[in-house]
Amino acid sequence: MQDNVSLFLGAFPRVYCLSLPSSAERRGYMERFIEQYELSNLEFIDAATPESDDVKTLYKESKVHTFPTCFRCGNLECGDSSCNNTLIPVQVATFASYIRVLKAFLASSEEYALFIEDDIKLTERANVLCQQAISNDWVSESKLQQSEPALVQFGWALCDDHKSDKEPNLSDFLGKMSNPAFALNKAMAEEILARFEKVDTTVDIFIHRICANTSNAKTFYPPLFYEMSWSTGEVESTIHPKPIRLSYLEANGGKPEEIEQATNALIQHKKHTDVYPLLIIGHPRCGSGYSASLCQAIGLKIGHEKLEDDGICSWMFATEDDCPWALNDGARSRRFKYFRHVAMHVRDPRTAVASIMRENKHAPVSYEFRKKHIKLRCGVDLDSFESEFSRAVASYIYWNKLVLEQKPNVVFRVEDEADKLVGYIETNCEVKLPANIEYPHKAINSNKRYQGKTVEKPTVDFEKFSSLPEKLKNELNLQCVYFGYRDFV
Repeated sequence: MQDNVSLFLGAFPRVYCLSLPSSAERRGYMERFIEQYELSNLEFIDAATPESDDVKTLYKESKVHTFPTCFRCGNLECGDSSCNNTLIPVQVATFASYIRVLKAFLASSEEYALFIEDDIKLTERANVLCQQAISNDWVSESKLQQSEPALVQFGWALCDDHKSDKEPNLSDFLGKMSNPAFALNKAMAEEILARFEKVDTTVDIFIHRICANTSNAKTFYPPLFYEMSWSTGEVESTIHPKPIRLSYLEANGGKPEEIEQATNALIQHKKHTDVYPLLIIGHPRCGSGYSASLCQAIGLKIGHEKLEDDGICSWMFATEDDCPWALNDGARSRRFKYFRHVAMHVRDPRTAVASIMRENKHAPVSYEFRKKHIKLRCGVDLDSFESEFSRAVASYIYWNKLVLEQKPNVVFRVEDEADKLVGYIETNCEVKLPANIEYPHKAINSNKRYQGKTVEKPTVDFEKFSSLPEKLKNELNLQCVYFGYRDFV
């Protein structure tokens, strides 16, 4: 014989459960839930992942809010370094998942439906609440069967609300974050999808704060459900790792590997973009060491391939890939870092190309990193150039293009435009310059060691520049003119 929970849930024309096919633990839990409550009306909808086509399309069509600024408060900085100020791909995927399930519902013949997540848990009073709700004909009161938009919230994070001994009612809309369990009719599903333009907040805020309101939504109170990932830690969150998961494992005899995994997840998870004053980028062997030293000479805490309080000078930060070299954790990737100002250092190709040839030959990791990103973003394969000389010139051209795509605020020649960078910093970065600036030597880091050894630079005959393939020479001349160097005839 079915209990009241079974009767209550079974009365919905359809129950949709969002679930990742790869989450075997959660799927198994929900399959037992289906069996326990004899549900023949529950349908799994596969949740999206960051690799899903619909998620990639949202990014491709610029329908995702990106930093800057904080998607929550609209500010660049809020003073809370733990704030989730950046929509991470899994949050975008969660939003896409709800678009999927709403579209599936609209394509069905059901008048209204219940939407649940795959880690829901019933409150202790659920059987009594369901019996009372059935007796009070809650469906009629909910307006789910009417043509006007209607939404009913049934569950949210575990709190004192779940302990209330009140009889259930639908009199007020409380605006709870009710993704664990809510019902809506087709008119409300259509309204939600019609209001969607881009992912500029989390899906729970969008549905339950932006779309739902006192005119089209009600809250079933006391709540029937809560979710385990947020409330008890019985399962891991699929969005943000939570300390409660680690606490649950430690208190309930979790396996050592589970505890280690939960600990590492908390340490490694990124959801906040940090803001720094200055980033300096350019081509390797073109003055990055000098540029970092120059900033240090005027009082800025800027590291060379090391992130410090005021920023970093790292040619690798022209991408968001994991950097092959980093002197501290902050220098390992540009991801989750925003720089108020971006400067670009350049060096005359007449002197730079020999250094780049040496770098390409004796620092293969550096060459492969540049080759990878130049191919990805410019469609040019450095290996397709026959000589070491032409490969170095191509690297100079196309890596500089990558940097220029980021629209640096100031571009300066390391040979003779140190004051241009200093002036920009003084004007825009609120830096009080020392009375006497001790400019670093131009040749700083010129004798870079490779595998601990000093390697001679090759000799480059300037006539080689004139004999470059026409396309390459034209591209180089365009950059020379732009940077203020003499072009090649």
